[in-house]
Amino acid sequence: MLVSDSNILGDLYKNCKDAKEKIRYGALYAVSRRNDVKTVAKIIDVEESTVYDWIHR
Repeated sequence: MLVSDSNILGDLYKNCKDAKEKIRYGALYAVSRRNDVKTVAKIIDVEESTVYDWIHR
């Protein structure tokens, strides 16, 4: 992901009202900030494959 993608994801996370979407945006933002998928998945209590699915979407 590019730095601008990270900024966009951060803004989407901050402004999101839907709880499920906010979790997804937060996870994607964390990955865009160079956190590894395994750690992000563990913190939000989802499978790593779920985070990878979100990334690919």
